[in-house]
Amino acid sequence: MSLASIDGGGHSACFAAEDKLLFADTGRQPKTTTVANSKGWAQAIMPLKRFKQIHGAFHPEDKLASLGKDKRCQLRHCLNQLNAAALASFHIGADMSFDEGGSACRSRACPVRQCNKDKPDECRVDFFTLSDAKHCFIYHMDVCQGKNDHNCHIDKRAADLPTTQKAVINAFYQTGLDEWDPCGYRHLSTDNRCGCPELCAANKDFFRIFATAASRTKRKGWNKDLLDLVKKDTERGECKLAYE
Repeated sequence: MSLASIDGGGHSACFAAEDKLLFADTGRQPKTTTVANSKGWAQAIMPLKRFKQIHGAFHPEDKLASLGKDKRCQLRHCLNQLNAAALASFHIGADMSFDEGGSACRSRACPVRQCNKDKPDECRVDFFTLSDAKHCFIYHMDVCQGKNDHNCHIDKRAADLPTTQKAVINAFYQTGLDEWDPCGYRHLSTDNRCGCPELCAANKDFFRIFATAASRTKRKGWNKDLLDLVKKDTERGECKLAYE
């Protein structure tokens, strides 16, 4: 995203459509001079307005980003704005859902790229979202960064948890869901990526949230004698229900 300034024109000079440079801004009749080979190279790639839009969403000068600790540094500004706006605008109701969604990304330079051959987009950036299941608004969003011991923008109380459990619990702490709803219990629905007995127990004990989740049979805590379905021997839609 770096475009070095030239002749005092800043990055705008890289988008100049003609061999002219502005040397005096006098309002409606700016004074320019003709300089050979000063036509901008970047104007053939994208409009200046588009560059400013993209550049405005990236903040690599952030202190944590400059130290290389936050893998999501280039998206952090947008995520913080979204989460702050949602926190100020919405009160999450009794029914919640937590899921991930992906945006295709093939760049090997992307520090948060995830690769999963079973997904439609094999390489992508995964977004974790906590949503209101009834009114369909996103209450909190974050990006999956995989294993990262720095735990940037992760609540300290969730820092030692496994990756997906950390994402769910951190979303609860960041949005104030550790303060119990005076109307009673909330309910969370999630898929097998985040669904495990340990997370369900933590939701109930610390956040007063019941959970319904799909779970893999290898997850710690399940009764393997009771939940013994094997994927390759199971027809689509076939299931077993259990509760505690």
